[in-house]
Amino acid sequence: MAKKPTISEIKRKTENKSPYFFDRKSMKVFGQTMRDFKVYQTKSGSIYIYAKMKPTDYRTGRPRMMGYTIRQFIDKGMNSELRNVRYKTPSELPL
Repeated sequence: MAKKPTISEIKRKTENKSPYFFDRKSMKVFGQTMRDFKVYQTKSGSIYIYAKMKPTDYRTGRPRMMGYTIRQFIDKGMNSELRNVRYKTPSELPL
């Protein structure tokens, strides 16, 4: 099994196919930073990234939990991609 990549490595490898996914302005809309993203590797070697979405509630001005951003990382060198998945929470990810 390959070494689990860091979120920074994933960002660098997906810049060609998903240039706005880790964009500061895009993440701000969902109340996310690079630090919020976690990398999860299954026993079979599949790699997923996830982070809480906590945008600012316009009524209260405070962040509120809205759900999770979850993507599967497909490593293809500099043409790597992030695929949408059907999972709603990190606890649903396969082992």
